[in-house]
Amino acid sequence: MNPISSSSLQIEATDSPPIAENAAYRKKAETAAVQFESFFIQDMLKQMRKATREISSEDSIFKNTINSDMLDFADQAVAAELAKQRVFGVANAIMAQLLPEK
Repeated sequence: MNPISSSSLQIEATDSPPIAENAAYRKKAETAAVQFESFFIQDMLKQMRKATREISSEDSIFKNTINSDMLDFADQAVAAELAKQRVFGVANAIMAQLLPEK
C-alpha cells in the first residue's frame, strides 16, 4: 500500500528557463556567495586578532582591547571590500557549485 499516488508526483512543465539560466536566481546566488565570503573573511580577521592578543606580551599594544569595537567595524568593512573583489575565491567556488558550466 503506497500512500503517495502517481498523480501527486507529476510536475507541470513550464516555459521558464532552467534555474541555472535564470538571471534573478544567478544574481541572488552571487549576492549570497559574496556575503558568505565576506563573513568568512571577517571571521578569519577576528580569529587573527584574538590569537594576536593571546600570544602578545603584557606590555604589548596588541593586548589592549579598548578599541576592539572599532576594529570589528573596520574588519567588517575590509572583509566586505575583499569579498566584492573575490580575492579569496570562496564566492567563486560557491558559484561553481551552484551554477556549474555545461
